[in-house]
Amino acid sequence: MKGVNTSKAKFFYFVTSPFRVNNKPKTSVVRAWLWSLFIRTAMLLGYDVCLVGDTGTGKTYLLKRILPGRIISALPLVQANDWQAPVPFSIDGIKRGPVGIDETVYFDQKTLVQNAENLKKRGFVYTAQKLIDAEQLAGKLLTRRVLIVFLGSRPLLAQGHRP
Repeated sequence: MKGVNTSKAKFFYFVTSPFRVNNKPKTSVVRAWLWSLFIRTAMLLGYDVCLVGDTGTGKTYLLKRILPGRIISALPLVQANDWQAPVPFSIDGIKRGPVGIDETVYFDQKTLVQNAENLKKRGFVYTAQKLIDAEQLAGKLLTRRVLIVFLGSRPLLAQGHRP
């Protein structure tokens, strides 16, 4: 774990291998259960969490294990909007408690920020494909402590970006 301060947020970075459900289903189930236990504990301690990785690394798979039935995904909204993005973000209809936000890049940033206070009270896990997107969204949502979990290798860190 490595912590980095940027403005008012403090980021903690972890790296894990991708979840390969088709190749190793039993191993992926056990790993996802362990990671979900770790992440839910971190959320209880006041951390917000971001899952970062390329397409197909298992961000959505892990998100569904962490917060089943509490996920807001942009993809159905983008499809309904004739594949035009960004789409508005809303937490209407989601059960009380923590919420998962999948495919954050497709949501309208203004509506995400409008929900920042409510998200902070509830706790949330969100996904991003790039580290810079994860950090910028954390800043917009006024997050103080963010746990960032990389699914995949460290090339995201090797692109001239900290930590």
